[in-house]
Amino acid sequence: MITRKLHIIGKPFPLVEAQKKLTGVSCYAGDEPFGPELLHARILFSHRPRARFRLRHVKAARNHAGVAALLTGQELKARLGAVIEDRTLLAVDEISYAGQPLAVVAAESPEAALAALAMIRVEYEEMPGVFDIERALAPNAPLVHPDMADYRGFDQVDAAPERNIAHRLTFRRGHADEAMANARLTLERTFTAAPLQHAPMETHGGVAQKQPDGGLTLWLHTQAPFLQRQVIAKALRMSPRDLRIITQCVGGSFGSKVHVSVEGLLAAIARETDGRPVRLHLTREEEFQAIFMTPAMKARVKMGLDEQGRIVAMQAVYDWNVGASVDAFLLEMQRLVMAGSGPYAIPNVDIQVNAIYTHLLPAAPMRGLSIAQAHWAVEQLVDELAELAGLSPLTLRQWNLVKGGDQLFPAFTMHANGLESCILETAQAIGWQPHAPQERSGSVGRGKGVAMGWSPIMVSPHCKSRATIQCDGENLCSVIVDGVDVGQGYYAFITQLIAFELNLPIEWITVQPTDTANYDPEWQAIYTNLLWSTGRALLQAAAALKAQILSYVSEMWEEPVTNLDIVEGEVISYATKRRLPMLTLLREGLGDGPPPVFRATGVYEAPDRNPSPDSMLQSFATTGYAAEVAVNLETGDVTVLQLAGAADVGHAINPEGVKAQLKGGIIQSISQTLLEELRFEDGVPVTTDFMKYPIATTADMPQQLHPIVVEIPQSRGPYGARDLSNHVLVGASAAIGNAVYRATGVRIRALPITAQRIFDALQAQKRGENAPDAD
Repeated sequence: MITRKLHIIGKPFPLVEAQKKLTGVSCYAGDEPFGPELLHARILFSHRPRARFRLRHVKAARNHAGVAALLTGQELKARLGAVIEDRTLLAVDEISYAGQPLAVVAAESPEAALAALAMIRVEYEEMPGVFDIERALAPNAPLVHPDMADYRGFDQVDAAPERNIAHRLTFRRGHADEAMANARLTLERTFTAAPLQHAPMETHGGVAQKQPDGGLTLWLHTQAPFLQRQVIAKALRMSPRDLRIITQCVGGSFGSKVHVSVEGLLAAIARETDGRPVRLHLTREEEFQAIFMTPAMKARVKMGLDEQGRIVAMQAVYDWNVGASVDAFLLEMQRLVMAGSGPYAIPNVDIQVNAIYTHLLPAAPMRGLSIAQAHWAVEQLVDELAELAGLSPLTLRQWNLVKGGDQLFPAFTMHANGLESCILETAQAIGWQPHAPQERSGSVGRGKGVAMGWSPIMVSPHCKSRATIQCDGENLCSVIVDGVDVGQGYYAFITQLIAFELNLPIEWITVQPTDTANYDPEWQAIYTNLLWSTGRALLQAAAALKAQILSYVSEMWEEPVTNLDIVEGEVISYATKRRLPMLTLLREGLGDGPPPVFRATGVYEAPDRNPSPDSMLQSFATTGYAAEVAVNLETGDVTVLQLAGAADVGHAINPEGVKAQLKGGIIQSISQTLLEELRFEDGVPVTTDFMKYPIATTADMPQQLHPIVVEIPQSRGPYGARDLSNHVLVGASAAIGNAVYRATGVRIRALPITAQRIFDALQAQKRGENAPDAD
């Protein structure tokens, strides 16, 4: 009896790249095998946040033994940016932030490169800088980019460089002022969040080599090779056709390896080494000192409630300290203006999102963290509003959450979603009770809190996703995609989809490293939310490839193609019961000709709409979190006892992979909520290793983890699925913050929630003082 293989979509599926990673075969930064011709690059970074400077003894450094090439800003006057060029590859005359590159050298060994840089003396003429939002916006503040109007891309932003405003976005619905004035209850609070370091396990690095034709090849560990090709080529005044990026394994990104940081310097120095390959690999200290930070947030949020318990108005101003560059944060601002009201059907809304320049590290988003930080504000305010109104926080959320069919944006109608299931199931998982009394045991208070969230899944109208599948006798089934696996299970998803659609053994399927040479020079690929875009492209390619195979066999067997199918690696005929192993077909073919090669391509392209934020919306990811904490009321120390996280993924194509993402998000959210803060002193990073910048370990894991998968199918997603990895953090910090309040009676409105902040708030409470809005 002929049967189709068991349905593998929606079933646990192995990470196909796990074996290579576990056995050390995978190639990460520093592993690239280039032999004795390999040169080693190092960078001289600024140790001042703002200054005029001169480099002394550069000629001596160039002549140092083993030095092959050395560049300063005097030789490389290049600006950098995907939308607005508000960075330089190397500083010229003036420094904008501590960690800004001043020179780059390539030498025979890392030691020779460091010795050459040590010969260079930097003479600083220090200048006053601005390091926080308030100082940057103050009258007569030092300007970070006084010449911003001359930058390429200035017309793409709404900036006021004379006030250090890098970009502004606004979203309005209804009449917020009028509705707020008529509301029964109103509440306004201010919340803050500190900057963080992305802290991927693998630091930035790669290899670059000039080719005989004058072009460049870069072997990078980047999340967005096509974006980086575009930006580096523009900075170096090259054609993208002459710049090839081959993506190796990526040992974590969290957003830090999307936009160009030091990769442009690697490309620039490789052009000076007569075709010898050059490797650059940052130390952990350099990663902290010179690579992107996440922007610090200050949120002023106000809500109004009517007699029936409906949130009728919301006003919010989200200010973000983007350091010395806004370029990498522009798309995130579009997502923030869409998500800034939280997952509520509020008829009257006024949301402002502002990016503020300072003399700190350039900012880049981190795995939806900015959306999570906005929810840190919104979801705590909802709890406070519920308490003021005498309502259960859960009830207030249920009355106001956004539902399928709500048209909250002009070009987007909300789809069916699992918001209510997420919040109810997480609350049930930890045994949350709305009116439970505060639990005390000696000096320890216990409390439970809930929160929920939504996060926009957006696709820029000029980006695409392309997938090509080829079946032949030599490679069996090889796949070329323009996305990159950064640990989210992307290659496993590709393999799972093809194995199902073509009924092939998973061991036949190989996903090739992403190579920009396989695409047109102007190709701009989608680099986030890849399940949606790559999935749809793969479904097209798989359907076309299957049609090719069956058409070929139909002609050779002289049977109608409607009789044929591919089942368990064989072409079969339901009518004649004939079978042909795919392996035989690919290696021997049918008839007298050479074995066939089957190849098909699918392309997903976002609809051609105007580039307004709501027109780029594909869907919303929705999440719910519930936390139980224990707080030492004498010291302020917090222990997370339980944390439940739920996400509506549409359809869990790989349920175990979804749960792994949720568990990872739970641990990461604890780290970001309680531990992490990138600290500066006078604009200079001082948390430069994991001793000074703690991140969560297994010792910080909650006693109970509750990953919960909710499935409300997405009509246009592959198999009804939607993306998760970039949205999994949303709501977790607020749930922990609400739990801390229930355990202590004090509200902490500044991230991270440190023991010191809790202790200070408790002491203020004892003195009868009101805790400040944000501290």
